[in-house]
Amino acid sequence: MLARNPIVAAVVAVAALVPGCGSALKDISYRGTPPLNVNEKGENTPVKVRLYFLKKPDKFTSSAWGDLYSEAKAKEILGGDLVGEPIVFDVFPNDNKMLTFPEVKPEVGHVGVFGLFLKGTEGKPRHVAVDAVQAKSVLFEFTEYTVVSKPK
Repeated sequence: MLARNPIVAAVVAVAALVPGCGSALKDISYRGTPPLNVNEKGENTPVKVRLYFLKKPDKFTSSAWGDLYSEAKAKEILGGDLVGEPIVFDVFPNDNKMLTFPEVKPEVGHVGVFGLFLKGTEGKPRHVAVDAVQAKSVLFEFTEYTVVSKPK
């Protein structure tokens, strides 16, 4: 009985508090909703996305989108919070997919999603971070020149 065994209960409680511990993060869901990344001809175009595995989200979320646009500069800014290399993929208009990735290291506490949009919309997010545990229950939606996380 879990509730009657204080040692088991303590281990479960501690595991729930450790970033990335027990997250079993294996994939994320995403959708490309038109209008998406519209070019000068008025055509919907795919957006290139970088997925970052992060220990903490603070540097990622507090950075200006332009500062993270260059992958080299993003790595410099994220520094020790970055775990491994980013995964790069394209989101096409009308995509509704799941991205599966190899084993995620236990120190990963957050996932950062960065859209390399053609342009930006004032006050709209172009990068977002979520807790690694919550990433399993979130849909990343790309529309216009923005990305948001929504409950599935």
